[in-house]
Amino acid sequence: MLIIGNGRLVTRDAGQPFFENGAVAIDGTTIKKVGTLDEIKKDGKIKIGVFSDKNPFGYVDENGDVQGYDNYFGKRLANDLLGS
Repeated sequence: MLIIGNGRLVTRDAGQPFFENGAVAIDGTTIKKVGTLDEIKKDGKIKIGVFSDKNPFGYVDENGDVQGYDNYFGKRLANDLLGS
């Protein structure tokens, strides 16, 4: 799951035209949740997909572990958002 946001999020809902500190949780091409960043962060986890065949951005090392810039950046992003 990918979380995008941390600012004013405009919606198509006339009853709630925007979230002041909004975010969108996306799974593949499907929007799973729209709300404030705090509401979405309550789940306590984030899934970030990376390529495994695009060295140095994402690759599988000799031990079968995913490595590379995208993997590193994803872990930093999760830590910044969720503190874990």
